[in-house]
Amino acid sequence: MHKIINFLPTVLQIVMENSIELPVRQAAAIYFKNEVVSFWHDKEAKKGQPQVTYSIHEQDREVIRNAIVDAVVAAPDAIRTSLCVALNYIIKYDFPEKWSGVVDKIVIYLQTPEPQKWMGALLALLQLTKNYEYKNNADKGPLLEAMKLIGPIIYDLMVRLLPDNSEHSASLQKVILKTIFILTQYSLPLTLFTEEFFSQWMQVFRQVLERPVPAEVSKVEKDERYELSWYKAKKWTLHILVRVFDRYGLPKVSHKEYKSFSAWYLKTFSKGVIEIILAMLGQYSAGEYLPPRVVQQCINYLNTS
Repeated sequence: MHKIINFLPTVLQIVMENSIELPVRQAAAIYFKNEVVSFWHDKEAKKGQPQVTYSIHEQDREVIRNAIVDAVVAAPDAIRTSLCVALNYIIKYDFPEKWSGVVDKIVIYLQTPEPQKWMGALLALLQLTKNYEYKNNADKGPLLEAMKLIGPIIYDLMVRLLPDNSEHSASLQKVILKTIFILTQYSLPLTLFTEEFFSQWMQVFRQVLERPVPAEVSKVEKDERYELSWYKAKKWTLHILVRVFDRYGLPKVSHKEYKSFSAWYLKTFSKGVIEIILAMLGQYSAGEYLPPRVVQQCINYLNTS
């Protein structure tokens, strides 16, 4: 059984319509998200329970797939969260068999010269990456195929953003770094992170950690500063470094596929990372603010060392 065809795409159109009042669009976004989560895929009835007869019609699914990334890119923050939940769910069931085109959509928006569209594209990429967060490299095939194209694009975007220390730029950098962490935390795809590409990212990580936060941050109450994107960028950078070192950078404990990488990492980066972390902790001891989570990650790296 299906509800009226074209009903849910119409709800999505309401979400995307700027002329409609924001509370109405928010309510529509929540309804849309709930419908996608509950009825996107055909469910089999559990033993002893009645057959589930309703799912979203494939014709509607196709319309929604064609529009959802555009909606995420165009949406204000108040709506975007619900849309990202729905997008994550659609990717979970339809990528890549029914919807390989999501990659093309993301690439188009990441390469647009309009910076206001980059956040939505990066959040869409984050949803794609989250669906492979706890998979090993062998099971990450569709994502790694996409990252062959997207990986260099987000690296180039990160390099372009680094000299801009505005809040918007820091927010974009935070999402990129969170994506890299999710991509690498369970398994490190060495086919993507070659020695050259990994070295380039390590230079980015150094710049993020060494970069001072803007002076106006001092006007924000201390117990609220940890929410600022400049500090979150540092937090996700340290998450990456701690995870890479602990899981792939120690020859005695790393999996055999990472033995060569771990020896190279220790020789090439270990001393430099420790110097950066000690400098950060020295500044903290001298009274400079660092969020507790950042300090904790610094100490975690040193403990592993």
